[in-house]
Amino acid sequence: MCSDSKLSSSSVFSKLNIFNTGYGTQVFDDIAGVALNGVLILSSTSNKQVDYLFPKPWASSIGSTFSVPDLDACLGMFNESTSNYGYIIVPTCVTDSRAQDATKKCSQVGNCANDIRGFAMSSGGLQDRILGIAKDGHLIISPLDSQGRQLDCGGLDKCGGMTLSNDGGSYVYLFHRYYPYTMSCFGPAQQRSFNPSCTSNLCVPSPIAYPSPTAALLLSLKTATMIIISVIILF
Repeated sequence: MCSDSKLSSSSVFSKLNIFNTGYGTQVFDDIAGVALNGVLILSSTSNKQVDYLFPKPWASSIGSTFSVPDLDACLGMFNESTSNYGYIIVPTCVTDSRAQDATKKCSQVGNCANDIRGFAMSSGGLQDRILGIAKDGHLIISPLDSQGRQLDCGGLDKCGGMTLSNDGGSYVYLFHRYYPYTMSCFGPAQQRSFNPSCTSNLCVPSPIAYPSPTAALLLSLKTATMIIISVIILF
């Protein structure tokens, strides 16, 4: 889980020419997907192999040189290595671009500066929504069900995804406040058998049964899938 190379574009785009810019595919390797509002979703693991937001200094060389980036109020940031702007943790502006002033830093907004994880989950309109699409084609869904209950991260596999049992087996990733936030590798995958050593922000499983997505979200999943298939056929 603690590797930014697990999202290498070469394994996804090797047979496509639409991303052949002449500069190779490495510019896409820090990208996990695209959010509903068109903003990139970035890998949650830095090039120093630690969680961007809650790094665990498991090596003194890492702990002494890595500094947590100052996100903006939408919880976006620039990757200094690639200059790509995007989200890591579930953003506050994905369903409403006016929800926060993106010109402000997280450190300038009291609730964000004090509790970034709680701030991420406070955005309105997150309930039962598709929030983006991963670059492997799987959809990224909201961490909240239709009643605003947080979906249990304990039900996710080691890549950060899950298979919806009541939708004929559709596989999705969950945009969450715990590492890996969206995805750390391309799923489906086995359940995680050990905790990653690069983060201090581990999933806290809920004792409550994992709520199922509603019929509205399932219909949205099917509609989105049909749109993706239509685009592929057109190309």
